[in-house]
Amino acid sequence: MEKLKKLETMIKDGKLTRRQFIAATTAIGMSATLSSSLFNNKAWANTPKKGGLFRIGIDGGSAHDSSDPSLLIRPFMINIMYGQTHNNLAEVDASGNIVPELAESWETTEGAKKWIFKLRKGVEFHSGKTLDAKDVIHSINHHIGEKSKSPAKSFLKDLESIKEDDKYTVIFELKNGNADFPAFMTDYHLLIEPNGSKFDKFDGTGGYIIKEFKPGSHAITVRNPNYFKKGFAHFDEIKTLSINESISRINALRTGAVDAVNKVEKKLANKVENIPGIKLIEVESGQHFNELMQVDAGPFTDKNIRLAVKYAIDREQSVKLILGNHGYVGNDHPIGKNNRYFNSDLKQRVYDPDKAKFYLKKAGVGKLDLELYSSVAAFPGAVDHAQLYKENAAKANINIKIKQVPGDGYEEKIWSKVPFCQGWWNPRITADMMFTLVYASTAPWNETNFNNERFDKLLLEARVELDENKRKEMYGEMQKIVRDEDGHVTTMFSNFLCAASDKIKYGKIGTNWPFDSDKCGERWWFA
Repeated sequence: MEKLKKLETMIKDGKLTRRQFIAATTAIGMSATLSSSLFNNKAWANTPKKGGLFRIGIDGGSAHDSSDPSLLIRPFMINIMYGQTHNNLAEVDASGNIVPELAESWETTEGAKKWIFKLRKGVEFHSGKTLDAKDVIHSINHHIGEKSKSPAKSFLKDLESIKEDDKYTVIFELKNGNADFPAFMTDYHLLIEPNGSKFDKFDGTGGYIIKEFKPGSHAITVRNPNYFKKGFAHFDEIKTLSINESISRINALRTGAVDAVNKVEKKLANKVENIPGIKLIEVESGQHFNELMQVDAGPFTDKNIRLAVKYAIDREQSVKLILGNHGYVGNDHPIGKNNRYFNSDLKQRVYDPDKAKFYLKKAGVGKLDLELYSSVAAFPGAVDHAQLYKENAAKANINIKIKQVPGDGYEEKIWSKVPFCQGWWNPRITADMMFTLVYASTAPWNETNFNNERFDKLLLEARVELDENKRKEMYGEMQKIVRDEDGHVTTMFSNFLCAASDKIKYGKIGTNWPFDSDKCGERWWFA
């Protein structure tokens, strides 16, 4: 029986084929009937197999691509480093849970101001060095130095000290408590490299080791034989190709030049589904599209005007026409359905021209004239959505004049700088991160200039609250405040779409980021 258990473990790890398993069980005197019955189980049918060259077509490659994790910003490099060559202290699993990765466990004291991370033992970097506390300290400090331009610096601003307690224990001390601190450690910038690393050699602990890299072109990685995460990293080799044009990625997949592609445009989704041998992979996400009213500018200083504008757009029609039904309606706040703090009890706002007129009347306005800045750079389909908004709003006595501007320079010259424009956001790991970055009165990207004392108070209280039920209540109230008081018109949430050959298999698809949370390289396998 011990030999049989060993064989079962080998087949689960993809080290034996069905034929090899049956031959081996026969050799030790077990019947083929028994071994076949094992394979008839659904779990066995979905068992990952090792082997093969996995070719990825992905956008975002640039001649300026760097292996410095503090500079990660585009999908090409994020997928290579975050999804193949490196690991974090913690990760977001396919179900959206924050789980240990290089850390073995963590605990907090002092009102979530002190976090103690215990590291896994025996984890090796690709250079051969064994992971210890000094490596973690060096890697995190890389993002918080005075000269650092890392995006991670903004949410690590409360980090007062990081120190080694022993070889496998790291202590983080914060100025203010934060119950979400382990979630911060999942950020794709906070990848761990050896102490002393200059972050220029892809020296991670990930499931794949860099073999070849050409910025803006491609990367080749090979499976790490000593990978510490069992049941992951199934391919022998991965070739990641930078293909920036959406239609070019689809053509590469259709012709068999690649096995999977990211970012399938909504307008191409139905065509992709009908290509023989190709499957569309779709999951709901927290990515959302907005029209933005600055609450301290022009007519939008009046809450009644803001509410009138929010009731003047048909959200169902937005999802149908702009997203091709590959998404779901928004409720004027940024927390998506797949977030554990999503307030499902909050009444959904719907298109209601009469209610919009009611709020106009409360504001002392019979007819409202607005100028909406729109651009192809605001979000996919933004210009079409501006036209739809204009048509819907006309029935509510709101006349919208569309001012279409070039995509080049939109973020620098228009976004957050004019009273009424468009924008979008990818989901953040936690509700706190989303609210802190965009909605707090002191938020670095407060694009509507929202300032609500109750909201700010709840944000700070929820951050240190360790009781999950109380936190859910707080975040639920914050969603209501944003919906009713702020200037965001969040009409729709867009699903994440990617596509792959029918030869590719996978488990549950993650929704933290696109492309199975950019972990397709270590989670997927060949049939």
